Formats: sequence, C-alpha cells, structure tokens
Amino acid sequence: DVVPQTRPTVIGSVRAGGAGAFVINATFDSSITNQPNAAEIEAAFADAVAVLEAVLADPIVVSILFRYSTTYADGTPLPAGNIAVSETGVYRIPWASFLTALIADAATTNDTMANGTLPASALSTYLDPSSANGRAVGLNTPSVKFADGSLGPGGPFDGIVTLNANVPLSFTRPPASGTYDARRSIEHEIDEVLGLGSAIDNLLPDVRPQDLFSWAAPGVRSLVSSGTRYFSIDGGATNLVGFNQDPNGDRGDWLSGPCPQVYPYVQNAFSCPDQISDVTPTLPEGVNLDVIGYDLTTSTAST
Repeated sequence: DVVPQTRPTVIGSVRAGGAGAFVINATFDSSITNQPNAAEIEAAFADAVAVLEAVLADPIVVSILFRYSTTYADGTPLPAGNIAVSETGVYRIPWASFLTALIADAATTNDTMANGTLPASALSTYLDPSSANGRAVGLNTPSVKFADGSLGPGGPFDGIVTLNANVPLSFTRPPASGTYDARRSIEHEIDEVLGLGSAIDNLLPDVRPQDLFSWAAPGVRSLVSSGTRYFSIDGGATNLVGFNQDPNGDRGDWLSGPCPQVYPYVQNAFSCPDQISDVTPTLPEGVNLDVIGYDLTTSTAST
C-alpha cells in the first residue's frame, strides 16, 4: 500500500496486451464507472497497466479489479492516510517447488546473478508467491479473489487495487500542485498484486519471493524488522535500494527520503505530492519483478 510521506499510517492489507505477451485484464467497478470523471480515472489506470505490460513479457494474463473508494472491497474503511491499497491472493508453495520453478524460469542476467545467491537451505517450509507470481514461474496458481475481497476457488481476480477517494489525486500528468500522482500509486499496487511484498510482520511463518533478496550486509541476510535491510541481487555486495523498516509502511516497500524525494521510486513506502515515477526494467521495481520470476521485455536488462 502507498501512504503519503507527510502522513504515515498503518497499512491494513495482507494481502488487452502491451509490448510483450504479458496482459493485465483490467475491470473497473461501479466506484469508478459511476464517477462524473470516470473516463479520466479509467485512463490513469489504463496508463499504469500499459507501463507494466510494456515492461514484462511473461505469456500470462493477470486479472485485477480497480476501485476508487474510501473502503476496502469488503466495506471496511481505508486508513485515513493511505493513498492506495491492494488486496492480493497468495499461495503457500513448498519451498523446493517454488525455488525449482524460479531457477528454471531464469531469462536475464539479473536472474542468473540473483539465483546464484539463493540460500542452500530453506528459510521456511513454504514460500508465498501471489497467484500471478506463481503463474509467472509456471506453477498452477489460478486467481482466487472475489469482488467483495473474499478468497476461494473460482475467484476471478488476482488482486484488487483501490485508490483512496479521500486523498487529493491527479489522474493526469503533471499532477496539480499539492496532489499525488494517481498513476504512480496504481503502479505501486499492481506491483504488489504481481508479487512484491515481504512476509515480515505477517501472520504466516513463511517468506515471500522478495525476501530471498533481502540483505543486511554482504553475505548477511536479513528477515527482521529492525536494523538495515536492502535489496540486492549479488549477495548483498550491491545495495540497489533500501527496504522500509518504518512500521507505518509496508516492509516490502522501499526506504523513503523526505519530501521532495531525490529518488521518488514507484515502490517507495511513502509518497510525496507533486512527484511522478514509473516502473522501468532497470529501476529497482523492474529488477525486483525480474528476479522473483517475471521476464523483462528487454531480456538483457541489468543493473
């Protein structure tokens, strides 16, 4: 979930094709279609979808329900400070099964480097990819989310993304002064439906795919909510971006600087008004999606 840099609050979720074969099937619910500016809102979602479709090449379809509301899909009010939230279906896959699939899926220099740093022994009995992430590495993980936020066989959505209707948003670029860029927040939540996110602080004793590449120092893994953690694909030698350790934000998001941010990455835990950013193959978001099992449209993309 994305929350404003200036107003952090606790996050509450556990949660037609582009340049390649990868497709996001977008559904707009009535919270969007009933708005007087529905076309403008839908265009912002469509632009965010197009960014991810242009970056990824996996031959899969990911189905997402998009909303513009002040509540989660089940009607629970959103925390006041959240710009956007995602609700995602997650599978518990035996450790060896997921790692075997992930290693077999390697397609880029990033993958080769990252796979060389995978732990020799299991960090947990199960590993928890999102339904979309499982399919990206060839596993049988169909969507399980229903429009009301519940989970079960036959659920048509891999995830639900909601923009907070109480937050001042701009649906076109550049954003109006003092407003948040809707597209940046939408891309953030789509990334989480695709599989970004940490198991730190979650109820299950499993790790998420992103946790495989979380380090405290060269050669020293970190799966704790204290101290320094950062994303690295070379065993901790290179710090690509810090992970957020502020309990008011997602542990799988990036460490965020003060506003205006020098690096206003899409996956920053806290956002600033008046700043924009997109997912690209060479920024941390694209690299992280790559090494957890997605294929980049530029197969040689590296950091």
